[in-house]
Amino acid sequence: MLHLVLFFFLLLPVSVANPPQDDSELLDLKRKVLEQVKIQGNESALEAMDFAPNEEAVVLVNMDIGNGERAYQIEILNKTNKGVKTWIKVRENDPRFKFYEAVDSLSSQTLDITKATHIRSTQNFSGLYDITGSLHFEIPPHLEAPRANCNLEEHFPISLSSDPRASKARPLKVSLVDKRPVNPCPNRPTQANGKPCVKTLPVALPKNSKLRQYILEAAEQVGINPAFIAAMIAQESQFRILVENKQEKEACRDPAKCPKYGWSKGMIQFGRMMSDEYGLDWEPEIPTNIPECNKNGSSDACVVAVDQYCEATFISRDKKPATFCPRQALVGFSRYIKDILERERKIRVKIKDTKKNEVEAVIDLSHIINEKPADQLRYAAGDYNRGPRVDNSIEQYFQQKGTAPPHFGHTWAVRRNPDETPSKDMGYRILNNEYINRCYVWNIAGLCGNQFPPNSLATYYSKVFAKKKERKK
Repeated sequence: MLHLVLFFFLLLPVSVANPPQDDSELLDLKRKVLEQVKIQGNESALEAMDFAPNEEAVVLVNMDIGNGERAYQIEILNKTNKGVKTWIKVRENDPRFKFYEAVDSLSSQTLDITKATHIRSTQNFSGLYDITGSLHFEIPPHLEAPRANCNLEEHFPISLSSDPRASKARPLKVSLVDKRPVNPCPNRPTQANGKPCVKTLPVALPKNSKLRQYILEAAEQVGINPAFIAAMIAQESQFRILVENKQEKEACRDPAKCPKYGWSKGMIQFGRMMSDEYGLDWEPEIPTNIPECNKNGSSDACVVAVDQYCEATFISRDKKPATFCPRQALVGFSRYIKDILERERKIRVKIKDTKKNEVEAVIDLSHIINEKPADQLRYAAGDYNRGPRVDNSIEQYFQQKGTAPPHFGHTWAVRRNPDETPSKDMGYRILNNEYINRCYVWNIAGLCGNQFPPNSLATYYSKVFAKKKERKK
């Protein structure tokens, strides 16, 4: 986990018109903060300051102040106010902010304000600001927000084009405000370099093979279509039991560059956190002394050898199985995919009420997406590959069109509104710059239509696992 480095800047925030909070709210916030936090210095230095939409901030303190409200001490990460610290009051379903559990590109938006470690403002807001820069807050350890996977020095918002350090950021392949029409359902989509997506060939699973047996067992235990499991693993790892992401692993030689999930291991390509959540131990090194896996990393001989290794090393010693243990890994992966398939698809959007006033609302689109099995798998694959960017794109599509996307392809084809300048962090990117995602999902289940395309992995493995109908006597 990266160490959170805090920087102090002597920048005064830029004032904005029409502050959304009045002084009584801020005075109440000030009183409640001082009830729990000791302060060194003159408390009168805490004055009201106003901030604009699209501010991004790390949450330094996340404190319960009663009545379903919380006090956050935040540090602004972008734009003119970078480095500014302020206290704000937030509440559940607060329309002024989006809340995140991490700052890295894999972060998830959350509606649980107790878990937020980062926020992004969607409206004007006000906070308490130390105008002298001399106050010292003695924060009890239990009030400090969890330190997320980030380094503030390496946070380069796209909107911060005037910051000289922004030159280190990787330039985007496609403009965020590019309004050229995009075909949401190409027969063969393209990569970022304009070349057609590389086709992933399916891996055969013979009738009596160990992997086929384990997939069927896991699917039956969890209650999921075995073809979904097989299609996604074929795309992820081609069923290579002892594979690991060497590029991610190499980056982790420098602890400062190693994300909190570590690197992807095993045929299910789980990182540290996912492994722990689904009953697997990520920490053991991938074994290199199993010769049966040298020629064919998905053969029965390799599976049996790794099974024996896992039994002797973990299972017989009452230890959690490692992420690369095939039988247990497939159960964990199946549980994870089922959780994605069944999860809520809540988005926060602006809609017109009965009086034609624009209001913010939280809408669950699960019933629309899940009514089409083909799209259900596409969205699950998109989630697995690109996390919250999928929901961000659904939200963007709904905001522009007023309805859910007809198919997954329409989700990535939508362009961001030109008046929005999002960060490349905080999980707020959408899919139109994630070319690899459309190739990934296309290989597994296609991009559009109510059926899987004939050449997709889902179609291939649906045939592999199809139950033959018994002949009538």
